[in-house]
Amino acid sequence: MKTERINQYRAYVTWCLRGVSISLVAYGGYWCVNRILFGMFSGQPFVNVVFQVWENIGEASAIYRGLGCVLIGVPLGLFSERLSQWMITVPKDACPGCGYLRSMANSTSGALQSSRCPECGLEGFMPSAADSNRSESDVTA
Repeated sequence: MKTERINQYRAYVTWCLRGVSISLVAYGGYWCVNRILFGMFSGQPFVNVVFQVWENIGEASAIYRGLGCVLIGVPLGLFSERLSQWMITVPKDACPGCGYLRSMANSTSGALQSSRCPECGLEGFMPSAADSNRSESDVTA
């Protein structure tokens, strides 16, 4: 997979994570402000109204729901780039069977003689395009 393609995927995932983050913060902020304003203008004691839970009328305390959304949304937005790098990793240039690096295979034997991994014998272990281009440029230089 090309580096440009990986960066495009990472940018898309970062954009999606930040969108979800903004939505969570906006939703949570709305519920927190709603509850605080209701507590300020209801004429009852502020703390009782803001943190009170009404179970019988289907109204859970919106301040807790709002704080939960904000507490998830803010770190999600702050760490969205790191999360996208963690979610979309750069593929290793190694044998999928044993992890033997292709650069090691090319440096020890000059060039791979067969398509098998020299360590475990897995079929399909071809030198990467970057290694073949590098070796061709070294020969012409």
